[in-house]
Parts: sequence; C-alpha cells; structure tokens
Amino acid sequence: MKDTLTRETPQATGPAEHTNGSDAGAKLAGTANPPMPRSVAREAQVLLPRRRRSRIIIPLLLTALTLVAVIYFFASPTRSVPTAVVHLGTIISTVQTTGKLEAQKSASLSFKASGRVEKVLVKQGDAVKAGQVLAELDTGMLQRQLNSAEGQLQISKLKVQQAKEGAGPQEVAAAQADLNAATSQLNGLKAGARPEDVTAAQSAVNEAQAKLDGLKKGASQQEIAGAQARLEQAKANRDLVTSTAANATEQARILYVQAGDATRNLLDPAGQLEQARLNYEAAKKSEAAQVAGANAKVAEAQAALDGIKAGPPSDELQATQEGVTQAVATLDKVKKGATANEIAAAQSKVDAAQAGLNKLKAGPTNTELAILQQQVKLSQIDVDKAQAQLSDARVASPLDGTVLDINLEVGEIINGSQPIATVADTTSLRIKADVDEIDIGRVTPGQVVTVTLDAYPGIKLPGRIEALAPGATLKQGSTVYQATVAFTPTSEVTPREGMAANVDITARRKDNVLLLPNRAFETVGRRQYVTIKQGDGTNKVEVEIGLSNNTDTEIISGLTAGQTVMLK
Repeated sequence: MKDTLTRETPQATGPAEHTNGSDAGAKLAGTANPPMPRSVAREAQVLLPRRRRSRIIIPLLLTALTLVAVIYFFASPTRSVPTAVVHLGTIISTVQTTGKLEAQKSASLSFKASGRVEKVLVKQGDAVKAGQVLAELDTGMLQRQLNSAEGQLQISKLKVQQAKEGAGPQEVAAAQADLNAATSQLNGLKAGARPEDVTAAQSAVNEAQAKLDGLKKGASQQEIAGAQARLEQAKANRDLVTSTAANATEQARILYVQAGDATRNLLDPAGQLEQARLNYEAAKKSEAAQVAGANAKVAEAQAALDGIKAGPPSDELQATQEGVTQAVATLDKVKKGATANEIAAAQSKVDAAQAGLNKLKAGPTNTELAILQQQVKLSQIDVDKAQAQLSDARVASPLDGTVLDINLEVGEIINGSQPIATVADTTSLRIKADVDEIDIGRVTPGQVVTVTLDAYPGIKLPGRIEALAPGATLKQGSTVYQATVAFTPTSEVTPREGMAANVDITARRKDNVLLLPNRAFETVGRRQYVTIKQGDGTNKVEVEIGLSNNTDTEIISGLTAGQTVMLK
C-alpha cells in the first residue's frame, strides 16, 4: 500500500505546478470562503485521488485473475481430466431375470369317479411313496363286482383246463351207459311186443275194469251191515267212555269235598285239599277229552256208513273210467308194436348218445377250445373293468414326494375330476424363470447362473441353465421363453415350493481381451468413437466394439493395450 501510495504521490502534486489558473480561481472563490492552509491542501491532494483509484483497481485485478485462471485451465496440458488406459482383462455379460421355485415332479390329483369319501389316509406335509393311496371313496359295491368278475374268470380258466385235460373215466362210463340204454330201447321197439309185455298190459286192463265194475255195482248188504255194526260199536264205546269218565270225575269231586271238610276241622296239615282240587280239575279235563274222542269215532263210523249207502262220487267214477281207457290203449299199443316215429325218435337218442361218447373220447375241437379261451379273455376284460372302477375310487400318489395340500373330509360328496390334493417331489426343486426375447440369443442350456432367494437375501447360490423352452409365451405383452434353472442350496437355505428367486445368468465370458469403461465411448450414428491422448493433444478415433456389460466394453479393433483414452 505504501508503494502504491508512493507511486501515486507525484500524480497528486503535479497539478500544483500549474497553479496559475487555479490560483485565479481560488482568488475569485476566496470572496466566499477563506483559503485553506498549505499543509491541509497537500493532504487533501493525496487522500482524494487514493479513494477514487481503489474503486477502479480492485475490480480490474479480480477480472484479471479470473481471466488468467480460465486461460490456465484450458491451455495447461496438465489439467485434471478423467482418463482410462486400454488394458487386457476378462469381461462377463449377464442376463438378469426372476422366477419361482417349482418341483421338477409334481401332480395335482383328483378322483376319476364321483361318490362319498370313506377314507382320508394322509395330511398336509406327509411324505408319501409312489402308488401309496391317499384317499378313497365308498368301494363296497365295487369290491363285490370285482370279486364276482374274478370268480367268473376262474371258472372260465377251469373250463379251458378241463377241455385240454379231456374226459375222465367216469364221464366216459356214464356216456357209455346212456348209449347202452338208448340202444336197448331202440332194439326193443324194433323187436316188437314180448308175450310178457302183452300179459302185463292185459292184467292192467283187467284190474282197472274190475275196479270200475265194483264202483258201479255199489256196496253189498254185507258191507252195509258191517259199516252199520261199526257205527253201533262206536256209539256203545262212546256211552261207556262217557259213563266211566263221569264216574271218575264224580269220585274226584267227592274227595275234594272231603278234603275241604278236613281242612275246616284242622285235620289237613300236609296240604291234601290242594292236591284233591288238582285231581278234580284233571278228572274234568280227562272226561271232556275222552268224550270228544268217542264222539269223533262215532262221526267217522257214521260218515263211512253214509258213504257206502250213497255209492262212489262221480269224479272217482270218471277217474276210474279214464284208467280203464288208458289201460286198453296201452294194451293195443303193445300188441301193435312201435310206430315209425317212435323208432326214429329212439334212433335219434342212440345217435346223440353215440356222438356224446365219441366227443368225450376225442376231446374238444380247436373251435371249441378257441371259444373257451375267448370266454377267458372276456372274463378278464370284466375283471379289468371292475379293477379300473375300483382304482378310480381311490387316489394314489404317482411319485415319491410330499403332500403340499389336501382338501378332503370323510363323508364329503366328491365329483369326478375335482382337484383334491397336490403332491410334489420337493427334493428336486427347480427355478422356472422367463427370459425376454431380447436376451434369449445370449442364453443357452448349461450356462452358469447365480441365484438369490427373496427369503434369504444376500446368500448367493450356484446354479446352471438346465433347459430352455423351444416355444415362446406371451406374458404381459412381452414374448418370453421359460428357462429351467437347477441350483445347489447351502446349509443356510431351506428352499420351498413357490419361493421367489432372482437369477443372474452368465451369458458370455471372454478372457484376455482389450477393455475400456463404457464412459469412454461416443456414439455417432452406428459408429463408436473414443478420444485418445497423443502428446500434449488429443485425437478422436473410430473403434470396433464387441461384448459389453454394465461397466466395460470389449475393443475388437482401433486401439492397442496401453493407450490412454479420455472419459466422458
């Protein structure tokens, strides 16, 4: 400040050397104000210019400093600009997606038949084996149908076995006996009536005629007298039985009365009165029974006498007459011998018996055996049908796994095909993830992935693409392809069906390639450019790029390792 003031001092004293004009002015002004002392005038000459110069110089200095800084920033070759060096390294391109954990093997189960639930054999969370029955409907009627079909099948098989084994000795003997009987009858018909046959037929006629004549003649006086005598005897017996029974009853009554008198005189300490009463009651019952029997015999004798006197009834006469007629016809037939039709019929019986015997000896024909075997097949079809119906009334697990859910109650009425349970193999969980069609070209089966589960944040699980769907699916307006991802759980993780998962797919990997950060590139149309340092200046060059990820890009051509590139 002193130097400044020193430099400014001559400028302040300069005007004093030209005081002529100023003095004249002072003099003219002096008429109004007295002149200042000289020392005060010199101080005023110094201070007044110093204030005016400060207000001008300070802004000029600030402007100059700013200008120098701008020039230095843009002109200095050593200013701080972000750069990167082209280097060799590894680049990995990833595809990110999400999905759900699903069992590789699972099944939604239902009955194939409708009915009432009889048994529920498992609950949610139970481990089951393939073929294990989980629930069944009321199968009583179906089981009976199966038993019947199995019985018929066994009979059909036995018939085939019997046909193959042929007839036994007893069957052949019986068939031979039938043939012998038929042959004997035929021979008898052909030989005509034998004398003894005619005699027997004539005797039958005589007997039938004698019976008819006797009925028509009626009862003889002797027969009537005998019947009358039997009636009188029955009546006499009735009178005797009545009298005897009455006497026995009266005797029992007298004893009963005497026992009553003894009781009143205190002479019956042993209960004789009660015994006498019982005897009296028994005597009355016996009297009634004996009288009734005697009356029945009298009525029977009376009916016999009346029948003899009345003669035979008309229906008995008619039946006896028909018997005579039949006996005469039989006699005539025996005398005439067999007719041609009867001989033919007898011959037919012989032929049939002979055919039966021959068949037994020869065994079944191929056609008969085929029919029996076809019957076995038909019976087997019935068994299979019954078994299928029984199976439809049961729900069995098709795989080894865990019951995820079962919605069923005993007694509930179920319609066929109504879902009732879900079983899954939870030991083979896979992630089902959708890959967008934009990324599908970079995803192939076998690629390595990193899996994280929403339920276990921060825990990374290794995995790989196991399969990729060949066909696309439209979801929320986007075309996606389903990927199946296998992964290996750690001890910290317990995967469960339906868990959400995040999947990072290692799409491509290149080692020992030239790399630059993505910030180094400038896109012009379809071309890529970078700005490289060359000495104290820069130069923009076109490059060909390859694989890229979120941070780096591969350089295929246009640069070499070690070159420094400006970053944006």
